[in-house]
Amino acid sequence: MILESSNLYEIVSLVEAPNKDPVIDAYIQNAERIAVTPGSKTKHQAWKGGYLDHVVYATNYALALHKLDKEIGFNPDHTKGDIALVMLLHDFGKIVRYKKVNDGWEYVENPDVTEREFFESVIQEHNFKLTKEQKNALEFIHGEGTKHTPEGRVMRPLAVVCHNADIWSARAHPDNPLLVKDPWRGVRRHSEIPDLVKYLKELKGLKSS
Repeated sequence: MILESSNLYEIVSLVEAPNKDPVIDAYIQNAERIAVTPGSKTKHQAWKGGYLDHVVYATNYALALHKLDKEIGFNPDHTKGDIALVMLLHDFGKIVRYKKVNDGWEYVENPDVTEREFFESVIQEHNFKLTKEQKNALEFIHGEGTKHTPEGRVMRPLAVVCHNADIWSARAHPDNPLLVKDPWRGVRRHSEIPDLVKYLKELKGLKSS
């Protein structure tokens, strides 16, 4: 099975109403921060623009899992749009760690607000309308943690697909996409885009209103 990699624009286009415009607005409003944010400080996609590399790479893997489910006969309730939305938002809180300093952006060890507080403020400000499945996936994409219980399932199927994709990108392929000859056809690092901020702001062309 040969899979082409979808780019950020194609992934955003998968997001369904009423959340497509809010996710575009959130990315445009925070374009400068997103453009400099790495996937993590040291563990995965730890370079300028690595946040976007991780998001896009992991989303493509989640979409591949979704396709595989269908090919082997499973019929998941969630859509490709659900996957795209969750993956676009799942690490959004990380960008709060970058603060404007003079003419550039610098990492802040202890930002004024927590990543969770920032994320929740973005959801409220842009009027996202998240379903129960989407909320579950966003809460547990990094695992069940202390909420794990032998009494029942905590993660719903959408959360499981997104969790697998996130951990695959972050731990199995922390250095991908590679600068040269990445094995996944169509993949590239966003740092190769001459003006990444402009690229992000041009997402506005995908808005429905």
